[in-house]
Amino acid sequence: MKRFRFATSFAATSAFVAATSLQLPAFANNLVTNGSFENSTTNAGRPDTGGIGHIDKIVNLPGWLKTCINQCGNGPITEANSHGYAFVVDNTAATRPGGGFGAIYNNITTPEQLYFWGPLNTVSNSSNGFTGSPSGGKFVAIDGDFGRAKISQIVSGLDTSKTYTLSFEYAGAQQGLNATDFSGDTQQKWLVDGITASQITVGSWINPSKGFTPWNTYSTTFTPLSPSINLSFTAWGNVVGGGAPSGIDSLPPFLLLDNVQILETNTPPGPGPGTSVPGPLPLLGFGAAFTMSRRLRRRLKLSS
Repeated sequence: MKRFRFATSFAATSAFVAATSLQLPAFANNLVTNGSFENSTTNAGRPDTGGIGHIDKIVNLPGWLKTCINQCGNGPITEANSHGYAFVVDNTAATRPGGGFGAIYNNITTPEQLYFWGPLNTVSNSSNGFTGSPSGGKFVAIDGDFGRAKISQIVSGLDTSKTYTLSFEYAGAQQGLNATDFSGDTQQKWLVDGITASQITVGSWINPSKGFTPWNTYSTTFTPLSPSINLSFTAWGNVVGGGAPSGIDSLPPFLLLDNVQILETNTPPGPGPGTSVPGPLPLLGFGAAFTMSRRLRRRLKLSS
């Protein structure tokens, strides 16, 4: 009789363990590699920048391919060679001195430090409220005019019968050269390719002279046309009205990008970096079962 009571109690405990094990949430995996841009490293042979600077020329950005669109040095001998003005930056991009990001162009070998207009830039000072990415850490900045570039990657593992959500954070800034140059209102927008048959325009905002356009989040759902897509982000910018006012260098407009994700729709995103997954519940269940069974055995001994 005692054995029967113990077996019944243990069976109930086992059922509790099974039920607890089923409570683990199913998280969606971000199909974009290095979509936070945190994984960037300084190229060998250069002073360590902490992964901040000109993509390919100074730093390596795993998962992403940078392609130069204009002023690439392939035209006339007098054409400037931008090497594609795309950079990994952080919240010190508008801090001068002490911040900024290195650039290599034409035939220079020592990087030139670039900065955005901002409240912590003592040379190109502007109370524009510049901030780093709301996701923290590093993000990408691409010139929308000089040395236009795009970054892209092949995203695989898609199911053409399912729906996915593409999301990312974006903002607008302007490079500051000195106290006056590189000013003027600019129009900026992101051109996104790969998730639909046609190109998607995101933003198309006016960034005020010496200004900063605060971070926004873009999100859209799509059904992939194939199991693999070539996801790309192209920066576009110009002076409002299409031409620089006489005697004023009104560019460059910089577009900022971070936290690129492709998740299966209706599946919650996984925890962020450094966040614990909500408990190994099966282990907790087995721990509870073990404790309960010991208490039952003690009671059986006392009652015998």
